[in-house]
Amino acid sequence: MLTCLVLPVTPYLADGGQAASHPKWSDTADLGVVATTGNTQSTNLALSNKLKLQWGRSDLEFHVSALRVQTTKSSVLANFDDPANPHLDVNQVSETTSAHYESRLTFNQKIHDRLGWFSLLSWERNRPAGYDQRSSVGAGLSYTFPEHKGQLLRFEAGLSAISNNPVNGDTTNDLGARQAARFERDLTESVRLATFLEALENIRDSSDFRAHLDTSVSVTLNHRFALKIGYQVRYDHQPEKKVYTNPSPELGPDLVFFFDTTSTVFSTSLVAKF
Repeated sequence: MLTCLVLPVTPYLADGGQAASHPKWSDTADLGVVATTGNTQSTNLALSNKLKLQWGRSDLEFHVSALRVQTTKSSVLANFDDPANPHLDVNQVSETTSAHYESRLTFNQKIHDRLGWFSLLSWERNRPAGYDQRSSVGAGLSYTFPEHKGQLLRFEAGLSAISNNPVNGDTTNDLGARQAARFERDLTESVRLATFLEALENIRDSSDFRAHLDTSVSVTLNHRFALKIGYQVRYDHQPEKKVYTNPSPELGPDLVFFFDTTSTVFSTSLVAKF
């Protein structure tokens, strides 16, 4: 992991100072909030930020995102233990139904105009999906087609070392094959389509694979702000599981609960570009 952290910095320092003195940076932040009050209180928060630094034939990108849905509702119980003095027991019950946090650091460098290489570090947490944290470090090659009329097409392929720490169970370490594709296109002067598809397969177990699709359409309001509609799909062919141990194994088997294989997120957000 230390090698992957050092590699992105080395070309930057080796540019002789010329590229380092003229770096270009950009930042894009997304924010979406829905809050309700009354008999049921709910807060839906979705945010992400992408910081990108470019110099010479290299770029470094840091992306973080968070999704959290929390609901609070009243639990009412009629108490008639004393029929002459009945009363209501009212309690507020809060529950986090969705919580997904993710960060990714990616370094890209061009070998030629179209061919390049990349290294990445990633971390994510999604306890409602069954894992406390999942981290990976990887590297590979990329190929970018020439841009034409606002259209971008890029393919990536490489290897990743993955560490998975489930909510219930032991930590596992695996080696995975990673393929990814990114497609962006201007539909009109102010509307842009962006799609990212990523697939990861466990080399030791081909039936253990995951896929992530992220599609969005953004409408530019001015040079600073835009509105975005996004749709994400995450698929895990071997989702996490939770085992309930039978206290009397001689009388019956344990019970096993499997988390869902597919999860989706539909979001709307305000985008700010800097």
